[in-house]
Amino acid sequence: MTLIDAPRTGRSEDPGKPHSFTWHEVELMMASGVWGEARAELIGGEIYLMPEEGFLHVDCVRVLQRWLIAKIAPLGFEICIREPVHMPDGSVTIPDLSVFLAGTTARGMQAQAAELIIEVADTSERRDREIKLPRYAAAGVKEVWIVSAPVKAIARHRAALNGAWSFVDRLEAGQIVAARCAPDIGFNLDDLPDAAA
Repeated sequence: MTLIDAPRTGRSEDPGKPHSFTWHEVELMMASGVWGEARAELIGGEIYLMPEEGFLHVDCVRVLQRWLIAKIAPLGFEICIREPVHMPDGSVTIPDLSVFLAGTTARGMQAQAAELIIEVADTSERRDREIKLPRYAAAGVKEVWIVSAPVKAIARHRAALNGAWSFVDRLEAGQIVAARCAPDIGFNLDDLPDAAA
């Protein structure tokens, strides 16, 4: 039966079909406090509540934030802290840190315009890798760092091609990492906070 032939009952033919949310709906739900203080991301029409951040996660974000603001921002970049990044398929993530060209507005924070996205992972590493990384690649993000906070390691993903990363490497404590947008400015992974701190 086609849609044209379907009887006009005013009801869906498939009442069990899940609802695909929009970012506007998610914003309304967050504003209403339906999840308390929790923030949410929208990935493929599905809502993912963001886990509560532990002390190590917060300290790690702060260290990277200070480095980005001091070293990368003066080169002509906007450093965004936990702000929505929009994707062509309607998905919206809220990475810990993202880097755009200076002057980029909130509306302009489209994934394909992101110079760098940093996700700090302690309890969220599996979701960051399995769900968010493929979306970032498909959307054309230039570079993504997944920071494994407990072990002071960064998995660096670059050069997305046909929805997959064509360059991936892992840097560990004692090594220096640099972003593609600022290749001469290095970050020493030893500067990440200790797990026991």
